[in-house]
Amino acid sequence: MTTALPCPHGEHDLSIRDVEGHVGYACGECRGAWLPRSYLQSIGLERHFSVERFESLLLAQATSPADLSCPKHCGALQRSQIKGIDLDWCPTCHGVWFDRGEIAKLLAQYRSRQHKGGDDGGLDAGDVFDIADLVSGLFDLLS
Repeated sequence: MTTALPCPHGEHDLSIRDVEGHVGYACGECRGAWLPRSYLQSIGLERHFSVERFESLLLAQATSPADLSCPKHCGALQRSQIKGIDLDWCPTCHGVWFDRGEIAKLLAQYRSRQHKGGDDGGLDAGDVFDIADLVSGLFDLLS
């Protein structure tokens, strides 16, 4: 029997969501999302994103204990700032907690692999739609 994962912010359980083939867990109350390492790895298939580099950035930043516990029951989450986004992450299972809107902020930092044009790293209309689809897909059943 699978035990439901608790939201780090409260007493609500997280629900499994499938977003563009990626699995994550969302909270219907605070609208945050828990993304296991496998989800983060799969982002690299569609965007110029390396989970290994991302984890290196997390580890290189000054971390502080967060007031949140890992939904996988590993212990206290750590807080780091990556590209201007405060992220809570688990140093044991490498999952990351995203407060509402932080997934879109993170994805906006990484170009789509289908990006055509120069290497300026900026967003094009396709990137904006990809981000909007990802975020709305994550929360489509919550509203």
